[in-house]
Amino acid sequence: MTPLGWVFLVCSLGFVWGLMIWSFHRVLTAPGEIEKPPDMLGG
Repeated sequence: MTPLGWVFLVCSLGFVWGLMIWSFHRVLTAPGEIEKPPDMLGG
């Protein structure tokens, strides 16, 4: 693989892993209280 291919590969993986970590962090550190849906929606 050419050096440019390696650069593209590393940047792509870094972006995807960073986005995944940010997403997990955002979900796992969400506020503790979750709103209950209205009764008409089965809540």
